[in-house]
Amino acid sequence: ARGTVQGTPISMITNSNSRKKSAAADIEEFFERVWKLYPKKTNKTQIRKATKERLYKIGYEKIARCIERYKQELEYNHTEYQFIKAGSTFFNGGYEDYLADDWQLPPKRAMGQRHDYMPNRTPEEQAALEAKLAEYKFD
Repeated sequence: ARGTVQGTPISMITNSNSRKKSAAADIEEFFERVWKLYPKKTNKTQIRKATKERLYKIGYEKIARCIERYKQELEYNHTEYQFIKAGSTFFNGGYEDYLADDWQLPPKRAMGQRHDYMPNRTPEEQAALEAKLAEYKFD
């Protein structure tokens, strides 16, 4: 029949293609909005179309909340800019750490607690570590 492609009316094919283009544009617009919220806008080209679609399905509110939570964590830890995750790292999966409804900041380390101290060490293991560290001179 005239005006068909393999039995499908041309108008249906055209409408389907325009819906696909519209959906792709919506996803891209969504991604640009969340990208603007992120503090370290690097490696944007490393975020694939499928990743943007997955983020879009999660929704703006949840992704924006993940970004806000990550920013809270950065501030809480006094993270220097150089140690902030690249945008591509966050959007390619890093956001998942901040999705949970019951997410909260980790407990603060006690004042004066050293980075080399781990509560799950036995007193003997801790003493051995401290003896080893004492061998080094820190000026």
